[in-house]
Amino acid sequence: MFMNARHAARELAVLILNESRILKKEPTKLEVYELIEQAVRLITAEAESLLSEAKGELHKADDQLMESGFLSNTVSIKEALANSLHSTTRVVELMSYCNQWALLCTLGMKHEVRDFTVKLLELYRKNSSLVDEKIQTSVEGWTLETMYSLDRNAITIATVELLYENEISHRIIIDEAIEVAKKYGSEESGSFVNGVLNRVLKTIGLDIA
Repeated sequence: MFMNARHAARELAVLILNESRILKKEPTKLEVYELIEQAVRLITAEAESLLSEAKGELHKADDQLMESGFLSNTVSIKEALANSLHSTTRVVELMSYCNQWALLCTLGMKHEVRDFTVKLLELYRKNSSLVDEKIQTSVEGWTLETMYSLDRNAITIATVELLYENEISHRIIIDEAIEVAKKYGSEESGSFVNGVLNRVLKTIGLDIA
């Protein structure tokens, strides 16, 4: 997956939004930089954990493949091969996440990424009442407090951009919010974020473009 500076900044903003809320009213750039570094350390630790899991899955796939060679029953062989394929697929998935996070950590150290992250957080700080109002108007059966925090953060950062970053395609903003929600949230996060943001667009009076 290609990740540019703005994509990385959006993802970092989503990850540290909760922490930035508890800082003093106007956090300094240095304080936000420190939060970014904390997020990078957290992502690095998660990547290391995934690599360890990938190693275990790879060993499991190898054992299952070896097992298939000692089986005479066709059904059992198919099951062992299917299990081996599933484990191998999981390894590929885990390695993909690790590669994405390694790239995010690298980009997170770049000034343009940090500066855009700071800009997004500052825009929310200055306009939080309006942003929260647009989101709350666009959800059914939920409040901001009862939403899963990472889903809410992805929606919040995207709403900030929809309101105040007019040169960016609305479709790109929403698609990347969905992607981040899928990456860090639950199985339902992507569709939930998509639905809310499309209603936010209508609430703001914008078209999907």
